[in-house]
Amino acid sequence: MQGGYVRVGDYIFGTSGGYGHNDWICVNWYTGEIVWQERGIGTSVVIASGDYLFGYSDRGVMALVRATPEKFDMIGRFEITLGTDQHWAHPIIYNGVLYVRRGNTLMAYGIR
Repeated sequence: MQGGYVRVGDYIFGTSGGYGHNDWICVNWYTGEIVWQERGIGTSVVIASGDYLFGYSDRGVMALVRATPEKFDMIGRFEITLGTDQHWAHPIIYNGVLYVRRGNTLMAYGIR
């Protein structure tokens, strides 16, 4: 099972994994109200940088999503095709670079 949540401002964004529940959601931090819920790219590990979310799905899709309570706003997406095995590693952001590992391959993307 894979998934995760991050807090950006007054909202929590993320996905829960497994058992057919893989929607992206936005939840109000203070009230617990679900603000929106969308299919997105499926179950994803989610990390944040500024007002943006990066989601890496268990299907090998990397998505850039605006962290906004108004709507699910996917700005772009691409497939991770290099590497081997499952798409289960958690990406990290360091010094303006997004690092994604898949099996025996490490990819680096400038995101400034």
